[in-house]
Amino acid sequence: MSTTTTTTGASAIRTTSLRKRREARAGIGFVAPFLAMFAVVFLIPIVVSVYRSFFRDVASGSDLYGLSLIHISEPTRPY
Repeated sequence: MSTTTTTTGASAIRTTSLRKRREARAGIGFVAPFLAMFAVVFLIPIVVSVYRSFFRDVASGSDLYGLSLIHISEPTRPY
């Protein structure tokens, strides 16, 4: 015959509470890498693009990489 022990009262509540906390930590441990990569790949670029949309970038030079490869000017029209 097998004997089973049952816990009653405060110790049963404490055991259940510890088990729930342990399961919650395990769940967070599995979800945390996904949330970190989601933030890096999606959320941070969205926030940065919204922030940068409020400012205007002005180029500091008239040529590409310091080299004047192409010179484009408007055609002159005699009036």
